[in-house]
Amino acid sequence: TSTEVDAAISIDGEHSGLKHGDKVRVLTGTAAHVATALIWGDRKAISEGKAFVRLRFDTPVIVHTKQRGVLRRLSPAQTLGGLQIVDPAPARMKRRDPLRLSVFEAVETSDVLSLTKALCDASKGVASLRDLKRLLGGQQEAVNEVALDGFEPIRPGHVARIETVTEAKDAFLEALSGSLERNPAQTARPASELNASLASTFAEPLLDHVARTLLETGALTGSLNALALPDRDPFENLSKVRRQKIAHIETALR
Repeated sequence: TSTEVDAAISIDGEHSGLKHGDKVRVLTGTAAHVATALIWGDRKAISEGKAFVRLRFDTPVIVHTKQRGVLRRLSPAQTLGGLQIVDPAPARMKRRDPLRLSVFEAVETSDVLSLTKALCDASKGVASLRDLKRLLGGQQEAVNEVALDGFEPIRPGHVARIETVTEAKDAFLEALSGSLERNPAQTARPASELNASLASTFAEPLLDHVARTLLETGALTGSLNALALPDRDPFENLSKVRRQKIAHIETALR
């Protein structure tokens, strides 16, 4: 069951259309439910044509991907148009997000690769196979194909585009190099610090996967709590004054 559903609607233009926040009656199967229609994108009123909406129901409903239905006004009781369920159990997201709209469009085409790419783009590079299966209406065979064509598993149930993984690796190494340059006396930095600096671009599961892969391949040394560049000598980056202080300390120790 779900109290929020994403749907593609088609308004026939015979009546006054649909405004953001309107109460509507949704007819699917043999059921009739009242919902608030929240228009995705710029939230402009729809007088005629197609749009995507988030339907927020007063009571839990059961629908499935691609299920069709009818949209009616509560009062007066007018038929506004038809609808087709795009996501029967969506996560809470900003309705102005253009990347979410690309997911809706991919669902309509039923192209598994296009949909997986759209999910990756909408979630900072990572697609959940559970979301993919739900949006495909439970087609497990189609989901199984994803790992064979341009996508890399990053943890159980999640994949990323191979090119995005490469971009994340480059960004991770650059972030580490920049952090060490700003802190020349440091020999290593924690993965959590680098993840935070890249969080606006890449999802955390992707960054965790990248850090572990770079350690496994030898591109980084140390551990997740202390990542270091194998070819970096921190002593070479110290200023003349710092070197003199070290020499003084070494002399005193001897």
